[in-house]
Amino acid sequence: IDSAAGTVATVFPTGKLVLLSSSKPAPAGTVPIITMEVHVNPGYAVEDLGGGESILGHATHRYRETLPYEVHVTVGGDSCTRHVREVSELWVTPDSGIPDIESSIKYFANGAGSIASSNMMKTLAETRGARMHGTVLKRTTTSTDPLAANDSLATHTRWEITELERGAIAASDFEAPSGYK
Repeated sequence: IDSAAGTVATVFPTGKLVLLSSSKPAPAGTVPIITMEVHVNPGYAVEDLGGGESILGHATHRYRETLPYEVHVTVGGDSCTRHVREVSELWVTPDSGIPDIESSIKYFANGAGSIASSNMMKTLAETRGARMHGTVLKRTTTSTDPLAANDSLATHTRWEITELERGAIAASDFEAPSGYK
C-alpha cells in the first residue's frame, strides 16, 4: 500500500503478475461493477483466550472470533447470496506503535469510485466494536461455505506478520519486477 501515491500493489508470484490498483476516486457518477453487501448473522462471538506468545518482540493477546455472515454479490445484473461461517484465532498486540494493517485495508477496500464495492471491512469493524484492541499480528481461520444441504467447502487460511520495519519506502519498491506483466 503506497498511501502517498494512492496505489495498492498486489503481487502474484506464481503467475509473475503484479496488479497495481488506484485508490483514487473515479469520476463522479461511476457505478461499481461488482458490489458485495455483507450482513453479520446472529451468533457472532469473541472469546478471550488470554495472553499469547510474543511475536516480533511484541506481547500479544489471543481471541477466538466466530463470524457467521451472508454476502450478497452483484455483478452487472446477476447476483447471488453466500452463507459463510468463519472461526478465527487472532493474536493481537496492544502496542500503539504498530500500524493498523486492517484499517489500511479497510480504507482501500472502501475507496470511492472503485470497480468493486464492499461494506465487509466496515461491517466487521462495527461488529467487533470495542471487543478487541490493537493490531492483529497473526490469524488462523477456518471458513465454512455450505454448497448444498449435506455438502460444504472448508477453507483454512493462516497469515502472520513476519517482519516490521519503520522507514521510508523507495518508489522502486512499488514497481513490477522484471519479467512480470
